[in-house]
Order: sequence, then C-alpha cells, then structure tokens
Amino acid sequence: MKLFFGYFIQVICLILFLMILLVVVNNLLLGKHDQDDSSFLIGYYIGTLIGLFVMSWPTYKFFRFGGKLIAKSKVKDE
Repeated sequence: MKLFFGYFIQVICLILFLMILLVVVNNLLLGKHDQDDSSFLIGYYIGTLIGLFVMSWPTYKFFRFGGKLIAKSKVKDE
C-alpha cells in the first residue's frame, strides 16, 4: 500500500512541477505588459519568482516523501 501511495504522490508532484513551470514561463515570457510602469513590472517579475520558489519547495519536499515511502516498502518486501 505504501508503494502505491509513494508512486501516486510522485506522479501528482510531477504534474504540479509542470504546472508551476508553465505558469512561470507564461508570466515571464508571454506576458503582454508593454504600457505598464517599470515599478509594476519589477514587482510583477519578482512576485512571479517568489511564487515559483514558494510553490516549488513544498512540492519538492512532498516528492521526496513519496520516494521515502517507495524505499521503505521495497526494503520491507525483501
């Protein structure tokens, strides 16, 4: 059962990583902010990068937790 939950957690985390990266790429590269003020753009880009780190850190830790569940179940099965 731990093996199933470990793989399930890792798949969900990979999907979340992909979603986070796509949102950041969309915000940084494809955003249409031609007429906005420079102070708005600085805050927008810094906020996007902070959001990237804030969302990716728990996802990374949860991914590692899934790996630990998989490792524990494999050792237990042997």
